[in-house]
Amino acid sequence: MPTAPGLTAVRFSNAPGLEATTDPATGVCTVGSALWRRLSALERYFLLLHETAHQVLQTGDERACDAYALAQYRRRFPRDVWPTYTLLTHVLDASDPVHAARLQQHLTNLL
Repeated sequence: MPTAPGLTAVRFSNAPGLEATTDPATGVCTVGSALWRRLSALERYFLLLHETAHQVLQTGDERACDAYALAQYRRRFPRDVWPTYTLLTHVLDASDPVHAARLQQHLTNLL
């Protein structure tokens, strides 16, 4: 599987509660091993695109990174965008109002 543009390396960690983070100085993305194992190949690709977006956009704004990653993902897989949403369901808690709003925004962007 190709890495998303802009990442210099992907590492895995067994740290409790770690989902994914990218060091903006080095471009090294660290992903929680438990999460990685649960994801499909396309969900993994979207996750890496999202982490790349943090670097490219130089922002911590998760919604902006979701939108950037979705645009990049659509260029490669225009007919199979559902994994971009299912990835978010793995990492977000729909009972949290902020997370629920992010999921809703992503669904809106899919349509």
